[in-house]
Amino acid sequence: MAIPLHKRRKVADFDPVRDGKTVTQFCKELGISRQTYHNIKSRIAQKCRAGIVPDSTAPKNPIKKFDEADKIAVVHARQELMEQGLDYGPWSIYYFLFDTSGPDSTPSRSTIASWLHELGFVDANARKRPRSSYKRFARDLVGELWQIDGLVYRLFDHAHTHVTIYQIIDDASRFDVGTTAFALPENGTDARAVLAAAFADYGKPQEILSDNGDAFATYHRGFLSATETWLASQGVLAIAGFAPTTQGKDERSHRTLTQFLDARHPVSLAEVNTYLAEYRQVYNERRRHQSLLVGKMHITPRQAFDTFPKAPSPQHPLVGLPANRGHVVELPSG
Repeated sequence: MAIPLHKRRKVADFDPVRDGKTVTQFCKELGISRQTYHNIKSRIAQKCRAGIVPDSTAPKNPIKKFDEADKIAVVHARQELMEQGLDYGPWSIYYFLFDTSGPDSTPSRSTIASWLHELGFVDANARKRPRSSYKRFARDLVGELWQIDGLVYRLFDHAHTHVTIYQIIDDASRFDVGTTAFALPENGTDARAVLAAAFADYGKPQEILSDNGDAFATYHRGFLSATETWLASQGVLAIAGFAPTTQGKDERSHRTLTQFLDARHPVSLAEVNTYLAEYRQVYNERRRHQSLLVGKMHITPRQAFDTFPKAPSPQHPLVGLPANRGHVVELPSG
C-alpha cells in the first residue's frame, strides 16, 4: 500500500528531540510501521527532499503496443523472404524487420509467431519434435571439423538435367567454406576439387566428416578411397558417419540451398554456380543462424567464423590410417 505524500512529508520533518516523541509514538499516531518510517528516512538521506516523492511504479520495459500495420509488415516481410528463396519463419522475419526497420519497430519473435498462427500461415505438424527435446552437438573450434556432402539438383530446363552440388560446412561456425556444382554424378575427383579450393581459401581443417559413399569414405569396407588417401597426404583425417543425423548440419543446409535455387529457376550449370556464389554471400554474411546464439542475439556464420577460437591447421601428412577395425593401411610416401 502506497504511503500518502502528506504522511511522507511529516516523516521527513519529524525530529524526536525537537518534537519530544519517540519514533514508536510518532509511527503509531501516523499509522505507519517503524520499517516504513526508516525506509522513508533512508530515501531522504540519500536524495534529500526529493526522496519524499516515491519512485515511479511504471515498468522499466513497458509492453509495446502494435497495431494492424505491424501485422501487415510481418506478412509483407514473410512474402519477401519467400520470394527471395530464404527461410521465412518467425526468427527470420524478426531479423529481417530488425535490420530494415530497427529494434523499436520490431515485434518479438513470440509475437510474430502468434500472428502467423492467427493468420493461418503455420502448418501444423504433429510429428515434429519440440525444440526442447533437441540436443545440440558441435565442435568447439573453427577448423576442427568440416562436413562435406553431395546433393543432386534438378535444373529447370526441358530435359530436367541433374547436376551434383558439393557443400562443405564448418561444424563450429556453420560457415559455408565451399559450395560448387558439377555436371557428373557424385565422384571423388569433383569432391577433391571442391576440397582443394576450400583449403586454398580457408586453410585445412583437422578432420573431414562425410557419408560412406564411394566418393568420400570407404575405410569401413577395408580399403581407402582416393579422397581419403589424398586427404591423408594433406594431413587431414577423413571420418564417416553411419547414422542419418551425423550429417544433420549439411542435410539441413541442403534444404536452405535448394529453396534458394528453386526461387531462381536455373536452367544451366553455369547459372547454378552463379547463384551458388550469391547464396554463399547471403548464407554466410547476411542470414543469422539460429544455432549461433551469442547473448540474446543470433549471429551470422561469418561472424562466428571470424570470432570463434580456431584449431591449428595440419602441417604434416598422416602416415597410417585404420582401414578397418583390425588392420592399419600404410600410405605410400612421397
